Amino acid sequence: INAEYMGCATTRSAGGIRHQFGVPENVQMGLFGANFMANIDQHLRPAGSAEPVSVNWREHGYLFLTNSPEGAEQLRRNHATQIQEGGNTALFTQHQLHLRFPWMHTADLHTGCQSHTMEGWIDPYLLLQAFRRKAIEQGVSYVNSSAVSFKQATTGRIEAVELSNGQIFTPGTVVCCVGAASGQLAEKVGLEIPVGPRKRTIFTFLCKQPLDDFPFTIDPTGTYVRPDGPSRYICGKGPDVDPPSDPDDLEPDHHLWEEIWHTLAHRVPAFEEVKLVGAWSGHYDYNWPDQNAIIGTHHKVPNLIFATGFSGHGLMQSPAAGRAVSELVLEGRFTTIDLSRMHPQRFELGRLLPEPNIV
Repeated sequence: INAEYMGCATTRSAGGIRHQFGVPENVQMGLFGANFMANIDQHLRPAGSAEPVSVNWREHGYLFLTNSPEGAEQLRRNHATQIQEGGNTALFTQHQLHLRFPWMHTADLHTGCQSHTMEGWIDPYLLLQAFRRKAIEQGVSYVNSSAVSFKQATTGRIEAVELSNGQIFTPGTVVCCVGAASGQLAEKVGLEIPVGPRKRTIFTFLCKQPLDDFPFTIDPTGTYVRPDGPSRYICGKGPDVDPPSDPDDLEPDHHLWEEIWHTLAHRVPAFEEVKLVGAWSGHYDYNWPDQNAIIGTHHKVPNLIFATGFSGHGLMQSPAAGRAVSELVLEGRFTTIDLSRMHPQRFELGRLLPEPNIV
């Protein structure tokens, strides 16, 4: 690991927590994550500590917008899945959106879907540090190094891992959770895992005009925006052309701001007058065939568990993914949420699991 987490995707994310997905497993993981965030002090406060654990959980919801009948139909299908899996979302017509969000330009919209509870955002860095402190308390040792080679038995099982600092471990189980580098690590044990880095830039700006009841909003263009404190907002959008990126490139793509700002000013007229105050970049661990998490083992390397390819959903799904991995280690099967369809062999078997609600 990198002990400073300088290029870590978690600390460079928008911190969103949602269950507005179209794949049932993603809805379940989103709900699990939201419940975890709402009760994080119970889960992650170190024993004997008098200081409560907080990740600045803001349960202000998500709002997905569409401007076409086709988009509305997709929102309806997603909504039906969310309700079936225990979610709490509601569909709104253009007129209802106008009444609910008077600060929003809605004339060109068709339908919206908003959550009332169990969605919002957190401070990603606080979550990462809370996980780290609790892990150390429970006996986890952190090593500031990286895996350079693996010794495998004829069965494919990993017998030894050599690190860049010269240490050699003989593990019972190995977990691949190195984000955008997962594809490269998999190659070292003879596997092809379709995961690599895709760069994303987040901008932060100020708007003096108060805007009440502002959820994490996703425009039909894919542009998103959410509050980040009084008068402050963060926003971003995936690029139209999305090639593999250099994971060491953390320079913001400033040229994207003009397009994003025009979109935001159209959707929220108050954003016609804003002040850009910062930007940063990070990288998705992007699973390019179906943009869904890869969780489970591959039969060719039976003691290697993958938890990767989240494609922008890693932070919100991390509590459920961590639980799932621990179940595989301890019991050899999923017991809380059945994530069997997310196994890494689905690509070679032609059993893709595409997620329609990608930001």
